[in-house]
Amino acid sequence: MTVGSILKAASMSDAMNAEGGKGFLFWEQMLASGSRIISKLLRLTRLRAEWPDTIAGSTTNS
Repeated sequence: MTVGSILKAASMSDAMNAEGGKGFLFWEQMLASGSRIISKLLRLTRLRAEWPDTIAGSTTNS
């Protein structure tokens, strides 16, 4: 999931809030399915911050 798709989902959620008020349910489902991906992205950014020379794909501690 890229930043672009997260922003796209956010605008979709806003549209659903305006239409039917179901944006909260949408975000609840999205967080349930995407929390593992998001935590993995945060871990990768943390690794890249600690070791700027390392490419995230070449780290051995998965």
